[in-house]
Amino acid sequence: MIGEKIKIYVTREVSSILDKDAESFEFFKPNGSLNRNAFLTRLVIYYADRFHQKQRETIQYLIDTLKKEGLKDDARLVSLAAGISERLTGVGQAVAAGRVDHIVSIKPTRQSLPIIKYIEERCLLGTSLSEHFRNMLSSYASLPQDKREEIIFSPEFTVLSQAIKDKKQVFLTLRNTNVKTISVSPYCITRSKEELHLYLLATSGGGCSPLRLSRILSVTPLQEPAVFAEEQIAVFEKMLAYGPQFIYRAGEGEAVVELTPAGVVKFKKCMFTVPFRIKLRGTGITFPARIRSCCNILSVLEWMLILLPPFACGWIYCTFISMRSVFINRARSHSRSPCGLHARASVIFCDIASVRIQRRA
Repeated sequence: MIGEKIKIYVTREVSSILDKDAESFEFFKPNGSLNRNAFLTRLVIYYADRFHQKQRETIQYLIDTLKKEGLKDDARLVSLAAGISERLTGVGQAVAAGRVDHIVSIKPTRQSLPIIKYIEERCLLGTSLSEHFRNMLSSYASLPQDKREEIIFSPEFTVLSQAIKDKKQVFLTLRNTNVKTISVSPYCITRSKEELHLYLLATSGGGCSPLRLSRILSVTPLQEPAVFAEEQIAVFEKMLAYGPQFIYRAGEGEAVVELTPAGVVKFKKCMFTVPFRIKLRGTGITFPARIRSCCNILSVLEWMLILLPPFACGWIYCTFISMRSVFINRARSHSRSPCGLHARASVIFCDIASVRIQRRA
């Protein structure tokens, strides 16, 4: 069967999610093109058992319910329960509506072939192999992105979770990073609120770092204990509160944006959700004094209060002290911008009184 592609008809939405996951989880060939088959191979290997367990539980529940209504326990009953199970999902509805018009191909490999053979012999329940895979891929695509990432990288996730529970260090091999191997003390695995990726928060050499789960090739448990200082735990708490994709340092200060009275009124009226802990204290908005955090927060404020144009965000760190005059001058220099941002130059910072960084003791 190796070399023979399995063609699977899915909806456009499912096909799009699979492609986005393959790209987001960085499954690429040496020439830079997307390696869909490598991604789908891991999906089949690590999701098949979970999908079949869920499928069996649903079908068994339907069988028990139908038997209570007087239907006999035979092969026809199993087939009927399987059909009802599929029909109740979005997959069955999409098939009935004729919306499964996108083709996804899986080429069996030495790693996936045993699973595929097992599915053919034990799991089809009256459906074809293509239909079974369509149900599996659709079930996978219905999950949140962080749960999908957990499935694709489940071997690494499982070993790391056990090491965190046992409070032991691990040796990692990495990909798409400057450092290829590293020994770390794992603190926890968390989800990025902004990107929805999974990150391992760990210490190495005294520093606290976030590591993308999708970039961890292998995990080897070590016997050395994982111990964390109070300062390191404080940094990890910041990562969990503000976003694990950023690097934080102990004793980091906060940026304070003082609003005018009109700005405070607007701020309180706005309904928004951002992945940072913004605090309004009197007329001041506080958030972590980091370059990217400041850029993102002020970008949000630009959307909320029309404070500054997006092209100015990259200059924030080097112009904190004199940012009011600097941003207005630079905004005016873009008065011929094709983006139409010049119309807002006259109201930039109309609700900001000052910006400063306060250091913590």
